[in-house]
Amino acid sequence: GDLRGWAEHDGEVYLGLVRAAGNAPALEMLTGLRDYAGLYGLLLAAAAGYGAELAARQDAVLEAVAGGSREATERAVRDHLSSTRRAWSAVLAGRRANDPAALPPGR
Repeated sequence: GDLRGWAEHDGEVYLGLVRAAGNAPALEMLTGLRDYAGLYGLLLAAAAGYGAELAARQDAVLEAVAGGSREATERAVRDHLSSTRRAWSAVLAGRRANDPAALPPGR
């Protein structure tokens, strides 16, 4: 699909969540991080086949926020961040999502 469009949408979701929380310092930091590294890393992860998994984890975060459960939201955010970290680690090691050794233990 449209990797750049997907990555830009991914960023807008998080910027929107931080904006809604009214956290101006976090919004500034997140915007800067995405400008420098985030978009590039997401494009690499999506191109290596991790886009669907990361999008599913992101959807879980949005569903938890919409459901109003702090505990579910925290769990979904932790799962998403962990999944993203593992995907980026695999991409940096040159592994694709369909590689049986793509993600380290703990997935």
